[in-house]
Amino acid sequence: MATNLSDVGFPDGSDLEALAKKCYQNGKATRCKQGTYIVWALGNGIELWIQLNSNEELIALNPHFFGKTRVSAGLEKRITREGFPMDGGFVSLAQPYGNEPMKGTFRFVFDTPNFLVHEEIDLPQIHSVQLTAFAQQCVVAANEEDFAAAMSRQGRNLKIDAFVPLAMTGPNREPLAEPLASAMICGSILDAVQMTNPATKAQFWWLKIRNAVGEVDVVADPELLPRGVKVGGILQCSAWISGRIV
Repeated sequence: MATNLSDVGFPDGSDLEALAKKCYQNGKATRCKQGTYIVWALGNGIELWIQLNSNEELIALNPHFFGKTRVSAGLEKRITREGFPMDGGFVSLAQPYGNEPMKGTFRFVFDTPNFLVHEEIDLPQIHSVQLTAFAQQCVVAANEEDFAAAMSRQGRNLKIDAFVPLAMTGPNREPLAEPLASAMICGSILDAVQMTNPATKAQFWWLKIRNAVGEVDVVADPELLPRGVKVGGILQCSAWISGRIV
C-alpha cells in the first residue's frame, strides 16, 4: 500500500524510530519557541523532518520532497492540527491577482514541515511556495481523448488542469476548522523521472506537472504507476499537499 513515505522511497514497514535517529544525527536543526525542527536532506529532493518538543522529545516525523517548481500563493490563514502541536499549514489563494493576497482563483490548503518557523509572517501575504503532491491514487492518460474517457468511466467532469481541494467544508458546505491538505489534481506531465532513495535504494517516481495552481512536483510509489509515465501525458491523482515557503 502506498504511503507518504513510500512515495519517496521509504518502503511500507520502514523502522520510523531508526529513521528519526538518522535524521537527528545527520540533519540540520532550526529552533522555534515550542521546540526544534530537524531536516535531513538525503539527496534527490528527499527530505525527512522530525520535531522535538521543548524537552527534546521526538513528537513527529514528516517527509517532504523539495523540488524545483514554484507557485505564487496568497497565504490567508494558518491551520493547526489538534494533537500535533508542531504540525500545521496554510489556507491559500491560488494565482493571486497582482499584489492582492486575498484575491485569487480558488482556495486550497497545504501543510508545511516547519510550520512554526513561519509564525512571524503577517497574514495575509503573497509568498513563493514549492508544492509537492504525495500521490495516493493515480491515473495516467496518454492524451486528452484518453483523459476524457477515463473521467467518463469515473463519472467525473474534471478539466486536464484541475486542482480540486478536498475536505475543506462540512456536509452543509460550512468551512471546517481544520481543513485537510488534500486535493484531487490533474495536469499535463512536463517531466518524469524514476528516482532512487539514497538511503534505502528503493525507487519512486517524480513528475512535474502544470495545472490550475501552476507547476507542481508530484511523487509516487511505483505501485501507483505500474505502466510507467511518459512526458506529454496527463496525470490525475488524489494527493496530500506538502509545501515549503521559499
